Amino acid sequence: MSSSQAHLRPEKLVLFSVVIGALALAGCAVAALSSNSLTIKADLLNAVLAFSGDAVLLGAMRIVRNARWAALDYGPGKIENLGSFLVALVMLLGLVGLGIQLLGAVREPEPIRGIGVLIGLIVSLGFCSCDTWLWRQACQAYRRSPSPLLDAFRRASLNAALVGGMAAVTLGLSLFFHGSWLPYLDIFTAIVLGMFAAHHAHQIIRHSLRDLVDQAIAEPLQIIINRHLVQHFESYLHLEGVRSRCAGSTVFIEIFLGFDPQQSIGQIQGTVDMLRAGLERDIPSARVSVIPRSHDAGLLRPHVGTT
Repeated sequence: MSSSQAHLRPEKLVLFSVVIGALALAGCAVAALSSNSLTIKADLLNAVLAFSGDAVLLGAMRIVRNARWAALDYGPGKIENLGSFLVALVMLLGLVGLGIQLLGAVREPEPIRGIGVLIGLIVSLGFCSCDTWLWRQACQAYRRSPSPLLDAFRRASLNAALVGGMAAVTLGLSLFFHGSWLPYLDIFTAIVLGMFAAHHAHQIIRHSLRDLVDQAIAEPLQIIINRHLVQHFESYLHLEGVRSRCAGSTVFIEIFLGFDPQQSIGQIQGTVDMLRAGLERDIPSARVSVIPRSHDAGLLRPHVGTT
């Protein structure tokens, strides 16, 4: 297998999962509309979350493969995190609606009936099998080439398989047995699946908010910046300021240095290049901008360096 094929294999797995997720979403929607099962409605919410998560993951993998970080002005992953955040908010609204229906069902349990129960059972069994296969493939790919994206995908596949299996058991019992306890089983399963979706929506919102909101950089990184400034102390007159922030996994650093007006542009550019290269070597996720200034003439020549 060539290196390009090895890199494309995880992406193909996620693409297959997106297609499977779209079919599961359509099947759950049809089943939910043609039955009164709360389990199917809760499964539909999880299907929305799984499909959206895989679609976002696929986009991130393609950005990594194409190395198109420069298209994201505020750091890699910002758009993906924003999309995940909006999906999670929609999921929370869906959970509120499911909660209202659960309260009504607890007061007046209704028998589970309709062709949607059979459709839901077929969908749950089929996609539980597919997600189990995807999980096993993702585990093999992760052992060959570990990465955060693959780790997230294998966890999502396992979660989807567990959700589908739980829904299939409840719908199978509802289809083949008749008893007063079945509506309560449907309610119980819907609560469990709803809590499952709520947990993942909460995790997505917490993670996305942390990456969407710029943060101050950690003290060890500040020490690295200070060390490099000290190393080049003889090359500039004074330090006018340092601005830094974290956006997702990217560290943005802006350094304003004052230079002697008698220095040539070549000398100044040499100091700028060495300082930028050293910082980006010691902080691999950094995008460094060094702005040289003259004490008398103001801005000499801005230089923006990116990784």
